[in-house]
Amino acid sequence: MTIESQVQILNRLSQIMYFSATSDYERLECVFDFEQEGKSWSVESTFSCEVKDEKKYFLLNDDIDETSKLVFELHSLMQSHTGGDWRKLVIIIDNNDKIKTRFIY
Repeated sequence: MTIESQVQILNRLSQIMYFSATSDYERLECVFDFEQEGKSWSVESTFSCEVKDEKKYFLLNDDIDETSKLVFELHSLMQSHTGGDWRKLVIIIDNNDKIKTRFIY
């Protein structure tokens, strides 16, 4: 169930990115910076759309801060499952809706 839960979270983060795009795009990219100290944690995100080889930055359409909670949940699931303690999650969506993820430790 853990892998399925991780995939569901990544899918939801990708949906939020997709619905935050303001125009046709060649590539969407969001970098989620995760920090945890004791029981305190924070998530910052940098969201960009590449249009005609020009990168433009936007805010995610996330009024209720769902992305922070999802990133925290994903980090917790992955850490308990594999012991991995990543600090950045990068999600890239190309114009064919192919999604790539990268975890930076």
